[in-house]
Amino acid sequence: PIASVQQIRTMARLFSLSVAVADFRKEYRQAILGEQAYFLESVQNTPGLMFRDSNSLKGIEYFGRLSRGLEDSWQRANQVHDEIEAELKGAIAGVFSRLKVTGVILVMPALKQSMIAGMRAEARQNCLLAILAAMRFRLRHGVSLTSLSELIEFIPGETQEAKASRLIDPFTDAALVMKFETGRLMFYSVGVNRIDDAGQIQSEKRDEGDIGYSLDRFSQP
Repeated sequence: PIASVQQIRTMARLFSLSVAVADFRKEYRQAILGEQAYFLESVQNTPGLMFRDSNSLKGIEYFGRLSRGLEDSWQRANQVHDEIEAELKGAIAGVFSRLKVTGVILVMPALKQSMIAGMRAEARQNCLLAILAAMRFRLRHGVSLTSLSELIEFIPGETQEAKASRLIDPFTDAALVMKFETGRLMFYSVGVNRIDDAGQIQSEKRDEGDIGYSLDRFSQP
C-alpha cells in the first residue's frame, strides 16, 4: 500500500531524530582524551626515545589546546592544529628542540586526518537533516523553499540556536549551500578544499569536490 502523507511526515520526523543523535565533535573530543592517554603511555615505553618528560608535557599541552578548540567549533580546532604544526616545524630546526617533541611530531598527522573524517561525517549529517527538513516543509506547506531559515522548525534540537547549528558547514562555519538545479534541490558543504565546486559531490580525489545530498522533483520557487 502507498503510504499516506501523514505516514511520510512521521517517518521523515523519526528519521531526522535518528540522524541527529550523533554528535561527531563531542565524540572526537572524547577520542582526543583517549589518544592522549595512549600517547603518554607510548612515550614512556618507546625504546630509545629521549626527553620523555619534555615529550609528555608538550603532548599534554597540545592535546589540551585541541580539546579546547573543539569546545568552540571544528574550525577553531583546525586552526589550533595548524598553529601546533607551525610550532613543530620551528622545533625541527634545532637538534635538541626536535628531540623534545619527537613523539608529538609522529602523532599529529593522524589527529589531523581523524579530525577531517569527523568534519566530513558532520557535513553529511547536516546535509541529510536539511534534505529531510525540506521534505517535511514541502509536505506541510505545499510550496518550495526560498531560504534555509524556513527549515529551522523541522530541524531536531532543543533551542533555536541548536537547530540553526545543524545547517552549518563544519568546514567554513558558514551556512550550508542551498542550490536548485534542473528540478532538484541540493544542500552541500564545500568540503576539505573549502572551495564551492557548484555541488559537484562525486570526486575521485578525496580532498576535492563538495559533500552533500540532493532531492529530486523539487521545483524552484
